[in-house]
Amino acid sequence: MRLKEHLFHSWCYSSFMSEKSIRKTMSLPAEIALVSKKNCIERAEKILRNGEITDMSVTGLAAELYFHACMSKISDPFAKRHIPVFTWLKKHADPIDLVSGGDTLFRRIIFRLYWYLPEIH
Repeated sequence: MRLKEHLFHSWCYSSFMSEKSIRKTMSLPAEIALVSKKNCIERAEKILRNGEITDMSVTGLAAELYFHACMSKISDPFAKRHIPVFTWLKKHADPIDLVSGGDTLFRRIIFRLYWYLPEIH
């Protein structure tokens, strides 16, 4: 393909891409403050209000933040002792990698189910 054709095809492609098809991502640490559902809701509202992440509900985003923070807190003492499953869990819980629209359907279901359990402290 010649350069002129390539530029034309690139322009056509970018012209028809909607803003919604661009998935925003962000990463944040699994802070101990996020082991509180109230703090997770406040953080989720702020993230959504600032447009850092889109296409998620406040509760859906808060549930993901809460799950990651709790798994990080639960696994931390065991990961420090180099117990493999907890080392793996800690590595995947912290940092919290967010994507507009949320994680996979299976993970979103797990986050929601965990959200409805009583809070740990």
